[in-house]
Amino acid sequence: MTRRHDLRAPRSLLLHYQRIRQSHGRPEQIYRARRENAEAYLYRGLCYKVLGQKDMALADFQATINNSTDTALLKLAMDELKTLK
Repeated sequence: MTRRHDLRAPRSLLLHYQRIRQSHGRPEQIYRARRENAEAYLYRGLCYKVLGQKDMALADFQATINNSTDTALLKLAMDELKTLK
């Protein structure tokens, strides 16, 4: 029996994350996908944080910083990194 985690994340976040993953490989969407990936990493990092998986959360927050050009998103990711260290 597999254990299901209650992420308490809105369904729209999960659907958004799936849409981002499916958009890879379309050259016209590379820039947009990169920014959306940064958002997806941030949201997934938040989920990992809630689940107590600190190492996974740290990796996703770092990926957000590496892939984002949005200063607000960068600040959120850096703030989350500080809370985990």
